[in-house]
Amino acid sequence: MTRSTHRDSGDRRPIARDLHPLEVGNYRIGTPAIEAFYDLVKSCMDHKITGALIYGPSRIGNTRAIEYLRLAMAQNFAKVTTYHVQAEHKPKHAEGPFFTSLLEAVGCPEPDKGSNPSKRLKLIDRIQDACARNGSGVVASFSMRRSATARTSTSGCATCTTTWTASTSGCSPSSSGRRNCMP
Repeated sequence: MTRSTHRDSGDRRPIARDLHPLEVGNYRIGTPAIEAFYDLVKSCMDHKITGALIYGPSRIGNTRAIEYLRLAMAQNFAKVTTYHVQAEHKPKHAEGPFFTSLLEAVGCPEPDKGSNPSKRLKLIDRIQDACARNGSGVVASFSMRRSATARTSTSGCATCTTTWTASTSGCSPSSSGRRNCMP
């Protein structure tokens, strides 16, 4: 079946019917729960809260909620850099995979290459560059834990909003007096 992308001259639609987001399945809808999630994150941003944990049981749309939230933040907080981190759950403390997940989220082309200290430096550089491009020192990171076997969320979503300032050392005090550094 071939789809036409042209419109009839009498059609007053802003886009062709077959290109409509509902037709192609490319849309986000802000449900009351997602709007409450957005309001909570906005409150954290307004009150300079540098971290919050927001839990949602698995399989209820946490990933879609984060995608919607990131789009809303891009419209309402254009200077805030946002990332969606999906880290695998490890039974023991594992710094390397943690940095790999963070580097994947910030768009590093080879996130699994290098030692943990070099991954940390790559991560700091990437985030500082993004903040400089956006003209702000604020980063919002939305993290989800996924199982090592299946690529699905095994727990709810966590939101961590951190204030960053670009400096050569990778960390500096924020206006609240707290010291904000990479872990």
